[in-house]
Amino acid sequence: MLDIRDLFTRLVCLAVLLLAMIPVSASAQPFSWSIPSGTETGSTEHVHTILWSGGPALPVNIHLIHQPSNTIAQTVVTGTFNDGEYVFRLSTSLAPGTYQMYIEDAVQSTWAYGPLFHIQVSEPCISPCKGGATGAPVLVCGQTQAEAESLAVVAVQPAIQCGMAGILDTNSIQIETTLLAVGAYPCPAGYSGAYAVEASAIWCCCQQPTPVVPVSWSRVKLLNRYGD
Repeated sequence: MLDIRDLFTRLVCLAVLLLAMIPVSASAQPFSWSIPSGTETGSTEHVHTILWSGGPALPVNIHLIHQPSNTIAQTVVTGTFNDGEYVFRLSTSLAPGTYQMYIEDAVQSTWAYGPLFHIQVSEPCISPCKGGATGAPVLVCGQTQAEAESLAVVAVQPAIQCGMAGILDTNSIQIETTLLAVGAYPCPAGYSGAYAVEASAIWCCCQQPTPVVPVSWSRVKLLNRYGD
């Protein structure tokens, strides 16, 4: 006759064995922020890359949090893929101060705050001049951080132009560089080195002054001063 206690013990052992056979997914790791690292000072209007790791295999929501008020200052993105990287532009409505990134999965089961960093307000263009900005940061690599930053500044220069928008105000150019990683970050073609740095730029375009065309004397009607 089968012992009920023995059957129960066998069933428990089988359940434990089956649970042990279920692989633990790497996506179950908690979120962890890489960039911002806490050493940066970002400027409004500039585009920046943010990097993180971990989290479940679910869409994620990302917000920029103002501190110490702990309020959402800017919604970066909602429902994006959890691929560890996103590029966004710091809103012109942000006030200077201390901020941190926040990420959560779509069902809000896992979340993480990033380190504190600072944001400053960029100098605005003076009307009637209009602002220009890079659509995405330019990425380069270098053997040292200083070399990578110099290369990034050079690489972003071709994007600084006004075209039909007017004349470039060279005094308005603001270039911002950010160290993304030291090693283990894919470098773009033509660059090598452990230091990956990105650069973004903003500038002002001013309208060309309307030239004054002198009127030809042949088109000027002379007035008769004597009333004839």
